[in-house]
Amino acid sequence: MSEKPYEVYPLPRKRRKKYRLDWMFAKVEIDGHHGVAYVSDSLVDFWYDCIEGYLSGYLRPCGLDTFAGKVFVVKLEDLVGRPVKMLHHLERLGLG
Repeated sequence: MSEKPYEVYPLPRKRRKKYRLDWMFAKVEIDGHHGVAYVSDSLVDFWYDCIEGYLSGYLRPCGLDTFAGKVFVVKLEDLVGRPVKMLHHLERLGLG
């Protein structure tokens, strides 16, 4: 498992210069969970891939062209503050 999951590194991996952001617009590698790395053309492209999945409600595992299925995002404060109401919503969506 990665010591720092989701850490972003420039490629080739080298020390990032303090106060420099230009490396974010070149090829980057993101250390994923359980040591799985994701390579993207830039940090902006990686962000776009993530937000595209979030906005469409579909999960696409890194590096795969197929979707894993429908995803529902539930805020922790909704689960903690209104657990019964949230469970009813999830049941109506067919997740109960």
